[in-house]
Amino acid sequence: MMTVDAAMSPLTPKQSRFVEEYLLDMNATQAAIRAGYSQRTAKEQGAQLLTKPAVMAAVDAAKIDRSERTKIDADRVLQEIAVMAFYDPADLMIDGEAGEDDREAAVIDGRVIYGLRGPADIKRLPESVRRAIVGWGWDRNENFTLKLADKSKALDQLARHLSLYNDKVEIDTPVGWADRVARACEIAQRDALEQSRAARAAAASAPSLERHPGAPPAECTAPAAPPPAPPVPVAPPPPKPYRPIMPDPAPVSWPTTIAHATTDYDPNDI
Repeated sequence: MMTVDAAMSPLTPKQSRFVEEYLLDMNATQAAIRAGYSQRTAKEQGAQLLTKPAVMAAVDAAKIDRSERTKIDADRVLQEIAVMAFYDPADLMIDGEAGEDDREAAVIDGRVIYGLRGPADIKRLPESVRRAIVGWGWDRNENFTLKLADKSKALDQLARHLSLYNDKVEIDTPVGWADRVARACEIAQRDALEQSRAARAAAASAPSLERHPGAPPAECTAPAAPPPAPPVPVAPPPPKPYRPIMPDPAPVSWPTTIAHATTDYDPNDI
């Protein structure tokens, strides 16, 4: 429990700087680094600073002061989310006088209804719809367009704030957990006993392998046929001798002398 003396104790310059930096992004590690603590031990230093009563009192006081200064609190945030979740798209139609080129204008119950034609028409919308607009522009056909808030996302945020979703895992107390374990063991034992009884009943109803009283004695029964002899391996046939298809040609004797060719013409006749 935080005591008054501990909460009112003065902070060191580093601790005061840590409180200022922590309010920027609510990140204790980064706040400790920016406050001047060692980057190697910033994670441990940030966690330890948040456990100090004086530091936590300073953080809470700074949050309250900032909320009063900016006029931003939880109620205002919820109201803005509700506006983005429950706006009516029909309120985007404007009553007025249609010009000659307003082909999309319609007359309903004597009222001239047309869509938005420019940023000036946004001022004529109800405040609940204007607060749901997050952007505007023109498309490629030069038509004025609006970008509205995501209704499904805003509704999801409100549902989570109201705890409409059951995203948390419920854990029973030790007594309830022990009861569930004991009940599960009891069910398992009962199932095992039933399976054992069923197995014994099946074995009792199976036909017995003992000899019937009227059956002939074992000496009168024909002997069992001997098992077949294993097949005798057959040796493969011997390979056939090799016979060439074409016989070897007879050897040819080459001449030992070279005969000179004789000519039957006279070179002088040329």
